[in-house]
Amino acid sequence: MEIMQGLTSPEFDTIWMGQHNWYEEPNIRRGGWSGVRKVDIETLDGVTPIYLKQQFHHSYRSWTNLFIKQPTAVREYRNIRRLHKVGVPTLDVVIFAVKGDAAILGTRALEGYQALDEIDLNRLTLQQRRALIRSVARCISRLHQHHYQHNCLYPKHIFVRQFDDKWSIKLIDLEKMKRRWRRNEAMKHDLDTLYRRSLMLFNQRDCITFMRAYLSEQKASSSQQRRFLRRFFCGRVVDRPKT
Repeated sequence: MEIMQGLTSPEFDTIWMGQHNWYEEPNIRRGGWSGVRKVDIETLDGVTPIYLKQQFHHSYRSWTNLFIKQPTAVREYRNIRRLHKVGVPTLDVVIFAVKGDAAILGTRALEGYQALDEIDLNRLTLQQRRALIRSVARCISRLHQHHYQHNCLYPKHIFVRQFDDKWSIKLIDLEKMKRRWRRNEAMKHDLDTLYRRSLMLFNQRDCITFMRAYLSEQKASSSQQRRFLRRFFCGRVVDRPKT
């Protein structure tokens, strides 16, 4: 399998063999590895910082191609394109190429953004805090409207940036994202993951704000879905101390 988007084979080799100043050390599994470097490259916009994921023998099989292995970077690239197509904010791809068992995926660095779990919500005004939570909820709601399940919806995979009183949201780490037949299946899985990973981040009021904003984006919310969300958010936080 070979995909060379805007690159020649020698250009691929040059990028592949570049200085391995790893931003994320290679993760080794099943005889392959995947790591991330932060590099600057020349684009039409000038010098652009990107996060360059490099993979070797780091593959998966899909239900549609059980007997053919594909680099996991291919799946992530396709998922990024899918979210762009439906208007869910995510990363911008700068470079993507596959050569034999090697793959590279370069995405524009999210300058000025922070992971959600790096934000000290207690230092925000009440208005800023609620605006942030509503923005996150609406973004996730739009993801689920299109039946997409993130599958690793941790606060560290939700990047945010403040612009005055508004917030820009970007979803990252889409390697395991998949489309579910039923929207509620995606909702239940992702929100359960987010809740468990946000126990020290959100208080009861935050959860209620999230629920209302999430539902406001679901134009055809069923009564069953509403009952689930009320039970999910309101029922789980009742014993937690308010912050």
